[in-house]
Amino acid sequence: MKATSYIADFDSAAAMLGQLSNYLRGRSALVPVERWRRILERARKKGVFLGVDESAFPRDFAVFVRYRFDLQRTIQARYSIPAPLSLDDLDRFLAERGARYNVQWSTA
Repeated sequence: MKATSYIADFDSAAAMLGQLSNYLRGRSALVPVERWRRILERARKKGVFLGVDESAFPRDFAVFVRYRFDLQRTIQARYSIPAPLSLDDLDRFLAERGARYNVQWSTA
């Protein structure tokens, strides 16, 4: 399973929030809920499904409606979008940490 391999390549996250879509409901390649739950259990602090009715999956057609409300309840912190950086700020950042990022300017 690719998701398991992907997650195994890095230390488990503090929190993992998952959603299951039912668009593959008729296919034999559908991954069982139990396997997705085992992936979420790798989270160090919290691993939960958002909006998913596990007993109804894959015929859970209200998942997207519940997802929105579950997401708002689960992640309550809200932050405003910061002001954009000026080009001078970006140049200063790259001068300090530029070796870490492969940034090249084009004058085309």
